[in-house]
Amino acid sequence: MKRIFGLACGFLLVAVTGVALVGSGCSDGDSPSSELDLNTVSDQGQDITSDTTPDIGDEQPVPDVGEDEVSDLSEESDESGFEEPEVEEQDDSLITELRAVPNPANHLSYFVDYTTADAIETNLVVECDGIQQAVITSEDADTAHSVFVMGLWPGAQCDLHAQYLAPGAVDVDTISVQPGPMPSDYPDLTVSVEDGDRMQSGWTLVNLTNAFDGIPLRIAIFDEQGRYRWYHQRATTAPGSDTDVRTIDEGIIISGTAAPQTLPAIVDWQGSTVWEMDVVAHHDIRYDEESEEILMLGLNDGSACDQMLSSNNFSAFDRVTKTMTWTWDTCAHYEPNVTPRNDYDHLNTIARQPGTDRYLLSARNMESLMLVDRSDGSLLWRMGPDGDFTFLQSDGEPSAVFRQQHAPEWESNGRILMYDNAGGTGGGARALELEYDELTMTVWATWVWEPETPIIAPIWGDADRQPNDNVLICFGQRSTSVQTRLVEVTSDGDIVWDATLPLRWGAYRAERTSPRFGFSL
Repeated sequence: MKRIFGLACGFLLVAVTGVALVGSGCSDGDSPSSELDLNTVSDQGQDITSDTTPDIGDEQPVPDVGEDEVSDLSEESDESGFEEPEVEEQDDSLITELRAVPNPANHLSYFVDYTTADAIETNLVVECDGIQQAVITSEDADTAHSVFVMGLWPGAQCDLHAQYLAPGAVDVDTISVQPGPMPSDYPDLTVSVEDGDRMQSGWTLVNLTNAFDGIPLRIAIFDEQGRYRWYHQRATTAPGSDTDVRTIDEGIIISGTAAPQTLPAIVDWQGSTVWEMDVVAHHDIRYDEESEEILMLGLNDGSACDQMLSSNNFSAFDRVTKTMTWTWDTCAHYEPNVTPRNDYDHLNTIARQPGTDRYLLSARNMESLMLVDRSDGSLLWRMGPDGDFTFLQSDGEPSAVFRQQHAPEWESNGRILMYDNAGGTGGGARALELEYDELTMTVWATWVWEPETPIIAPIWGDADRQPNDNVLICFGQRSTSVQTRLVEVTSDGDIVWDATLPLRWGAYRAERTSPRFGFSL
C-alpha cells in the first residue's frame, strides 16, 4: 500500500496495490481534490510529492569514508556500550481491516466495514467491470466505518475502494467481490432497448409470480438490460399473487393477498421485514409520509353494511400502533343491482388527488372510478359506463369508455392515466388518458396506446407516466400461453424499451425506480 503525506497543490498519483488515484490541483484551500479517477497501474509505484523542492541552502560536501573507516566506526560504537534498539516494523496504513461480507438475504449486496487511523469522513467508490457505479460517502466522522453496498449484478467483477481523504494525507484500500449467483427460481428476462436516448433512465420494479410451478412470490428490480439488481423472496405461494409493490425511501412496501394470505409488509433494502400487519389486504397499498399512515384496500365479509354481500374497503392505519384511523366501505355508499353480489366492486387502486384530501378509487367489477372525500367520507362522483359522466367521442377519435380497468393515477395536468383492460369487449388492453369537466360532467380520451397486435390481458396491468413524458405499460398476465410484456412508449407512441417474462411467469404491475447503490450505516 502506498500513501502520501504533506501534499502540496499540484499533480497527485497514488499507487495502491494495482490501483491508482489521479488528482490535480486544489480548490481555494490547500487540500488535495477529493475527486479522484481510479486507473490501473503497476505495483512499482513510488511516493511522489510536489516538484518544487524547498530551499535548504548550499549543498554540503559529503566526507569520503572508506570501507576500513566504516568498520572502525562500527567497532568503536560497540566498545562504547551503545546498542542500536531493535525497531519493530509497523503498518502505517490509514485504512485497515477492510472487509466485505455477502448479504445472506440478497446475493447482489454486501456489508462493508473498515477502520481509519483518524475520525474522518470517507468515500467508498463502487466500480464494476471497470466502470464507476457510485461513490458512497460516510455520514459521520468516525474511525469505524460501515457501508451497505447494493445494486450490483450477477457475475460482475466489482472493486470497492475505501478512500481516506484528509488535508495532508491520502490513502486507499481495495477489496474485490463478485456478486451472485441469483437464486435458481428467478426467470430469465428478455429485454430490448429500442431507443436508449429517449428512454426514461432508471430500473424497473415488479412482483414476479408463478403459482403454476409452486414458486412463492418474488419481488425484483432489474436494469435497462434486464440484469437483476435487487430481489426479495416472500414465503407465500398465492395462486394470483396480484400483489402491489412500491418503492419508499427505506425499501419496498408490499400489499397483501387474501388466499392464501400474504401479509402487507415493508422490507428494507437489506432484506429485513421492518413492518408487517396481520390483516386481510387486497391489491393496493401506499405509505403516506406526511401522516405516517399506511393506506390499503381490504376485504369485507358477507355481513358488511348489514347486507348479505361481499365488498371492499379503503382504510388508513397508524404505522406504529397499527390502529385503524379511518375507513370507507363501498357498500355504505353504493349497492349496484347486480348478480352475483360477491365481490361486486373489487377495488384495486388508491390514488390521492394532489393538494387535496380526496382519493380516487378504482372498482374493477363496477367498471367505475370513484372520487371520495376523506374529510366527510362522501362519494363525490362515479365515472364509468353507468356513472355520473357522459363520455364524449369525436369522429375518428378513440373511445373513452373503459372496462375492468386497473391502476388509475393523477397526472400533473389534472388528467387521469389508467390501464384499460377492455375486459369483456373482445378488444385488446391499452393505456388510456382521460380529461374530464366537473361542470358539464363530461369525459373524453386525450391519449391512447395499444400494440399493433392486440394483447388480451383481462385481470392485471399498469400504466405509469414517466418524468420525461413517456409511459411505462405493464400488460400483466397469469397464463401458460400469453407472456407478460412491459413496454415503454413515447407520447408519440414510439416503443423505446420492451421486456417480456417467460410463459407461466406474471407481473401485476411495474414501476420505474431510481438506481440505488447503497448507503452509510
